[in-house]
Amino acid sequence: MIRWPGHVKPQQSDSLAMSIDLAPTLLVATGLKPTPRMPGINLLDSQTVAGRTAVFGECFTHNSKDLNQPAASLRWRWMISSEPGTIWKLIVPSRRNEPKGHVELYNLSADPTEEHNIAAEQSERVEVMQKKIDAWWPANI
Repeated sequence: MIRWPGHVKPQQSDSLAMSIDLAPTLLVATGLKPTPRMPGINLLDSQTVAGRTAVFGECFTHNSKDLNQPAASLRWRWMISSEPGTIWKLIVPSRRNEPKGHVELYNLSADPTEEHNIAAEQSERVEVMQKKIDAWWPANI
């Protein structure tokens, strides 16, 4: 993701990262400090990266319906969870904008192209992950 010879050591990682991590990482790399309210983590801090076990996100309709109420345009909420040896992804449709949508669960370690929805076979895992998504962004917002 970042190439800066003499400043950043080249490396690869299987740890969870998101695009929101770029800003705090670049700020730290250039000697500046991210604000406490800035989302994301510094990807150059291996201890912080190793401690991250989940990332969350959302997908919206192309044209926002109401900038003051993001849920009006929400289509899906999702979570990727890292456990020893396995990475899981749960996708939860918004009942408002995806009324016919189905919850999807993928074992990204075994199915990286998300071809086999295993939500029906893994209902307990779906329930645990859905609670985490709801804690991050409640479904009723």
